[in-house]
Amino acid sequence: MGIEGVDLVLGTQDRMKMLEWIEQVKVERRPQNAVHEIWEAEEFEELPQLSEEHRARALLKIQEGCNQFCTYCIIPYARGPLRSRLPENALAEARRLVEAGHPEIVLTGIHTGYYGQDLKEEWNLARLVRELVKIPGLSRLRLSSIEPMEYTSELIESIVSSDKVCPHLHMPLQSGSDRILTRMNRPYTLNQYRDLLERLRQQIPNLAVTTDIIAGFPGETEEDHASTLEFVKSCGFSGINVFPYSKRKGTPAADYSDQVSKQLKEQRVKDLLLVARVSQEEFVGHFIGKPVEILIEWIDPQGYAIGHTPHYIQVQIPASEDGKTWTSRRFVTVVLEEGMVGRA
Repeated sequence: MGIEGVDLVLGTQDRMKMLEWIEQVKVERRPQNAVHEIWEAEEFEELPQLSEEHRARALLKIQEGCNQFCTYCIIPYARGPLRSRLPENALAEARRLVEAGHPEIVLTGIHTGYYGQDLKEEWNLARLVRELVKIPGLSRLRLSSIEPMEYTSELIESIVSSDKVCPHLHMPLQSGSDRILTRMNRPYTLNQYRDLLERLRQQIPNLAVTTDIIAGFPGETEEDHASTLEFVKSCGFSGINVFPYSKRKGTPAADYSDQVSKQLKEQRVKDLLLVARVSQEEFVGHFIGKPVEILIEWIDPQGYAIGHTPHYIQVQIPASEDGKTWTSRRFVTVVLEEGMVGRA
């Protein structure tokens, strides 16, 4: 292995065998390399998930790995191919989490929308959503990041057909320039993304859509950046995560010769964050003066109860007021005021 002071190297597989490997190192008294070839992984690795009493929302991981190979992303190389959790295991875990007192479950994964493609039975994300919302006691089901090309008609119908599914979707955009999207190996165009947004909003009133943007991708010109700013403004996102492009050794983009300077990336991040703030404020403005339901998630040291609405608007209210004391995992309905809203 050749790394001074290191006795054991583990990869992202066989984590359940960690104690066994440690014992082996103790017995044999020599360094061990337990890293497998990542593309040999065939099955989702089941790991026990502990219920955290202080958390209201519980994360349910249903999928691992990615087959997309965006040119900036190291995940397919580090985490391997698509592997879906067996539906019976995912559903059993969801029931356990609900029984443990979690009223909201968030489905997570790396390539979540492709859930089930590697399973022998006819399972996909749409079918899993339909089964999850049947669980007694589950109040909210929230979907984490799903790529634009993964919103099938069946999945949209599964989202629309249950009031347990939160009207909040995360759809990574990454760039508002078709030229840069092609360079990123993103399998959609701006027109396709815009059409999907319109389709979703026609079927889900007041839909909250959050997204990710990478600023300063190699070769991004001022024209590309301006296109991104204008496209993002037109989308009405409720929240935007902005990241400066960062090299990942081993990815194609890391070797592109036309890297953007750090100074320019920082300025473009600032430009996008300004657009993000305005976009969020405009979205939240539609709910000011209206009743909203909050799931209390934690009580902060200043005595505020903090939680989110189904649309993922963060709200804070006094933890104690009018003789009532709010606690985590409680649903509270309030009329939303400007001063109650958290900022991204």
